[in-house]
Amino acid sequence: MGRQGHDEVVPAAAAEIEHEVFDGGALVGTDQLVTDSDERRPLIRHGYWHLLPVLTRQQLRVKYSQSALQVAWNVIQPAALMGVYALFFNGVLDVGSDDAPYLSFIVAGLVPWRFVAASLSTASSLTDNVQLISKIYFPREIIPVVNTSVGLVDLGIGTVIMLVIVAVQGAAPSYHLVALPLVYLLVVLFAVAATIIVTTVAVFIRDVVHGMQLLLLGLFFATPIMYPTSQLPTWLQWFPDVNPLAVAVTQVRTVVLFGEWPEWGLLSVHLVIAAGFVGAALAYVRSVEHRMVDLA
Repeated sequence: MGRQGHDEVVPAAAAEIEHEVFDGGALVGTDQLVTDSDERRPLIRHGYWHLLPVLTRQQLRVKYSQSALQVAWNVIQPAALMGVYALFFNGVLDVGSDDAPYLSFIVAGLVPWRFVAASLSTASSLTDNVQLISKIYFPREIIPVVNTSVGLVDLGIGTVIMLVIVAVQGAAPSYHLVALPLVYLLVVLFAVAATIIVTTVAVFIRDVVHGMQLLLLGLFFATPIMYPTSQLPTWLQWFPDVNPLAVAVTQVRTVVLFGEWPEWGLLSVHLVIAAGFVGAALAYVRSVEHRMVDLA
């Protein structure tokens, strides 16, 4: 969501949070919320997380009220992008696809990629919401997590498009699809952790926002979205196993295109690492959140 969306969200969200934030079941006054006086800063603050659905609903209302055809555009835009990529990479550059139809191959890579890219593109969300975070206290990581939560709608739409395209191109649905949510869990954990860190760092280093598109471009080509891992040179064959997004993309293809179970060992290791990454992100934002109001 762009700056306009954030500007529209702030006043309504601030009002809702003032009525929603509770401390031990009692409404905490605004004067108590401006600063966090607790010396101990636990990673998970249970009294505030009911704000996540409040802000998520608010952003979804803003996003879908700005255009009567927003849902249609959420289908048209990725479908058109996938068609262009398929024409260029397969039709012009003759990139392979491990014996799968190339359009299905890239769709299975672009769906998780677009979710991560959309989350990381909100690097300025904390600074855009300075009126909100300076008015009342709540865990700052809620804002980037809200942006990731909003992206789950597009991830769901993209998944439907992917399954339709794969079915049209001849791949019958398999019971192995029940493993897809676990693969998506890796994508979501990675996106949440990375977005929390990026948005927090951007409060202190504003150039992060300007460099994000370059970072995303590098991540796009470092992940086997448009090409199979088999086309990597021998000395780079190890890289997809350590890149969590590459692992997710590869496992989505395994489940959706080839009707097989994911590599449970590799997926489990990355899920544990991603959960640790989320914990590290929460620890980082908790250690610097008291300085954000002065700098945001």
